[in-house]
Amino acid sequence: MGPQDTVVWVRHATLSPRARRELRRLVDVAIDIADRAGLAALTMRVLAAEAETGTTTLYRYIRSRDELLELMADAVHEAADLPDQTSGHWRADLSAIAHAMRAQYLQHPWLPTLVVTVGPHTLRMANLAAAAALRLSPDPATAEAVTSTIHHYVRGAVLGEIAETTSTTNAPLTAAQVRSVTSWKRAMLDNPDYAAFAQLRRTDVTLTHAERFEFGLERLLDGIERQLDV
Repeated sequence: MGPQDTVVWVRHATLSPRARRELRRLVDVAIDIADRAGLAALTMRVLAAEAETGTTTLYRYIRSRDELLELMADAVHEAADLPDQTSGHWRADLSAIAHAMRAQYLQHPWLPTLVVTVGPHTLRMANLAAAAALRLSPDPATAEAVTSTIHHYVRGAVLGEIAETTSTTNAPLTAAQVRSVTSWKRAMLDNPDYAAFAQLRRTDVTLTHAERFEFGLERLLDGIERQLDV
């Protein structure tokens, strides 16, 4: 086995059309499992059972769980709502990419927890972001810092949003749990030790998660624009 055989994208590029279809079916089943039950529930044995295939057969297509996660992440990015090329306006392009990333992360809450290598569809998103950032600054190091900063903002914002509506077991909060947490928060707001926080929480204007994301993203882009004097 040569060194390139360990790279999932190199190896799978040599698959026959029939094998590619079967691989995609397996990946789609895995994505469905992760969306429904979280990554902790996704094992190769569970995947084989839900895909109605033997474990030995499964390993012919996917050598490990880590490889499976790479394939899943790239398959999800294929569906990202992105143009084929940038518009020529760096701010509009970076904003569109950030919103597309957020949508993918929210649709697949397990996705922002992964650290994966660059597959073809993931690379497409990264390339669009790089092209927009290089239009902002021709310096590669600066452009890379811009794309990295935006990616970390989106990832952090979505993980926080998910955490607010998910229990420690990654299951959606029940109505009873929501009532219990709400009751406790109200009691804490009456504590004078948290008067400043209470003032913010009792305002009549409550931003949605989407509005908070947009506010933060716009301020981030404002800061980048001001720092680079463009």
